[in-house]
Amino acid sequence: MLRTYFSKLNLIMLLVIGAFVLNACATLSKEECLAADWRVIGQNDGTNGFAPQERFAGHVKACSKIGVTPDQTLWNQGYQSGLVRYCTPTNGLNVGEAGKPYANVCPLDKSPKFIQAYNLGKKVHDIRASIASRKSSISSRQSQIDEKVRSGVTLTPAEQVAFKYEVAELSRKNLDDQVEISRLSGQLALAETDVQDYRLKLTTY
Repeated sequence: MLRTYFSKLNLIMLLVIGAFVLNACATLSKEECLAADWRVIGQNDGTNGFAPQERFAGHVKACSKIGVTPDQTLWNQGYQSGLVRYCTPTNGLNVGEAGKPYANVCPLDKSPKFIQAYNLGKKVHDIRASIASRKSSISSRQSQIDEKVRSGVTLTPAEQVAFKYEVAELSRKNLDDQVEISRLSGQLALAETDVQDYRLKLTTY
């Protein structure tokens, strides 16, 4: 009987989690579908650079559950309007620097400058992420070293040898990361200067 109770409890938990995941993945809520202004929704989607087919299909799926059919014509009108805001070099810098993906949505006349700016910003983001990752690794290894030092007081002579080797190896890896961080920091300074220069150039046009 106890096993049956826990089985039912697990089933309920799975259903709750499943419902939460489905709602989290839905592009629109029930309330948003019912009160939808499809031109405005399309404009927001375009402004955020969502892939059009995938995004609209998500709206269709989300709203079909309550019998609402999105107006693709109005949505597309808004989406094209939103792309005008999205596909600018300034926004390209912002999107790239934020590390957001680009869904190749900009029209041919806007795409080259957007991608150029996006790549400049993305380079800054990637270097920052690499530096942060290495700093995190250093912090994690340092915690391991500290823990080994605390627990190494009562080690036997043979264990002390292994202990010193492990600490030395962790310290060596930390030193390697520190050297790499220094190198990446130089690259980051140059990349950030490129972004600043590009922003300045945009304001002079």
